[in-house]
Amino acid sequence: MTGYSQIDEEDLLARLQEGDDLAFKTVFERYYTRLCVFADRYVHDKEASKDIVNDVFVKFWKAPKQFHQLDHLLANLYLTTKHTALNHQQAVVRSMRRNFTYQAEFDDQDTHYLTEIARTEMLNELHAAIAKLPEKAGRIVRETYLEGKSNQEVADEMGISLQTLRNQKSRALTILRNRLNKDSFELLIAGIFVIHYF
Repeated sequence: MTGYSQIDEEDLLARLQEGDDLAFKTVFERYYTRLCVFADRYVHDKEASKDIVNDVFVKFWKAPKQFHQLDHLLANLYLTTKHTALNHQQAVVRSMRRNFTYQAEFDDQDTHYLTEIARTEMLNELHAAIAKLPEKAGRIVRETYLEGKSNQEVADEMGISLQTLRNQKSRALTILRNRLNKDSFELLIAGIFVIHYF
């Protein structure tokens, strides 16, 4: 090992306090590996552990070094490593939570987006099918199913009997049942498009 391998403890600490590069290198080489092993107990990631210990030594190099014993210095390095590792883990957890939240929101938005596309396509299919009905039958279906008017209201507006309206409506639904896919037809009958679009 390079550095002050044979230097006594007191002299090494004095040289550290003076900012001696070789003294710092000695401490780094002496304790780096054991601190990496210690950090890995918290983060379970060897590469992250190395980064953490490198950060610890950067802080150590920049900080005042008022140590009277190597045991005190080593205890400080262990404590700093522990705090840095825990901060690293907290940052990882926060990042995972953010990613999870973003993914959940994205999935919700994506599901909503696809649902809206499906509904829009069904509504377009429905309007196209209704447009092909005879004029009065198309009006009856539009006003009772899409606009939510009652049979009596539409019959009164059209000047026809309620029974005539029901007969025309029944024939129109038979035609639509054959022209529409099952989902679109069932949504029409259930009045879903009135709730969501009008």
